[in-house]
Amino acid sequence: MPKSHKPGRALLASRSATKPVFGETAGDGAGGNKKVLSKGQLKKAAKRKEWEAKMKRVEESLMLKQFRGLKGLKQGMEGALPEASSDPAVRPAKQPEKAKVVKSNAQKTAIAATEKQHFQLVLQHPQFQAKPSETIKEHLLNVLAMAQKEEGV
Repeated sequence: MPKSHKPGRALLASRSATKPVFGETAGDGAGGNKKVLSKGQLKKAAKRKEWEAKMKRVEESLMLKQFRGLKGLKQGMEGALPEASSDPAVRPAKQPEKAKVVKSNAQKTAIAATEKQHFQLVLQHPQFQAKPSETIKEHLLNVLAMAQKEEGV
């Protein structure tokens, strides 16, 4: 079997003018800590730089995709919701309140039990049984009217 060819100094230098060549010193250039790098160290540093550049390109493309997705989502939702509208007169002035953070399982089960009871009462209501969609629409209109009234006060 023939011996494998190892690239020499000229080949390494021709690959990239910015990469250091075997035997050159590496450091900050200020005359401080200078160190002679071996071929293996140079190769490892070059691979690391290539990998970092690749990761940077991947991150940039992912960020660009996310930005384009959000931009398209906002354009598609224009006018569908008042929050997505670019017209400041249509946007609500007040942000919705955040839900309370439930920390324990006992609190979660207590809240779930009360919500279940409330939902059962809603399902048993005669107006909801007759026209569910109309009842939900009326409820939402009433909630919005109450929120606007609270903002005005």
